[in-house]
Amino acid sequence: MSKFRKLSDKLRCADLKLQPDKCNVRKKVAYLGHVISTTEIKSDPRKIRAVEDFPRPKPTKNVKQFLGLASYYRVSSHEIAEELNVSHTCIQKKLKQLGYIKKLNLWVPHQLKEIHLTQRISICDSLLKRNEIVPFLKRLITGEEKWIVYNNVNRRRSWVMQGEPTQMIPKTEIHQKKIMLSV
Repeated sequence: MSKFRKLSDKLRCADLKLQPDKCNVRKKVAYLGHVISTTEIKSDPRKIRAVEDFPRPKPTKNVKQFLGLASYYRVSSHEIAEELNVSHTCIQKKLKQLGYIKKLNLWVPHQLKEIHLTQRISICDSLLKRNEIVPFLKRLITGEEKWIVYNNVNRRRSWVMQGEPTQMIPKTEIHQKKIMLSV
């Protein structure tokens, strides 16, 4: 019961209240396709079983649907071949017959949702207006140090229909860890 007291203390500090009649304390809970327990978070066995029991796609339409699902989860053609117990060349030939070609994915710094883009534009606009009233941009101190950044240029390839653009994949960890800005 001491863990419950700690939890209630933390909630009280955050000005949150619990209604005991609506609380349900469990050691394990299934949530969003995962089983969350006191010691670990793992995939729901029912979901794993459903994927394992998924029938082999036969008609062209089903193969295209399966490939769409596989590309969403960034599964390679090697992994598809291993899962279906066929050779990798067989998968490649079938993909080419369906009109797919292998293209390099396009790296983008990061993908912004429309609301985030709007927020960034409004923040930049307000900073420029503030600079007109109280100039602060000229007071920025920048260092003359050289930054050495490791850039991994390896990109994954994905299968897309001919004439379609490649997938845009956000490049991970593109920002330096240490940035100093003094005003």
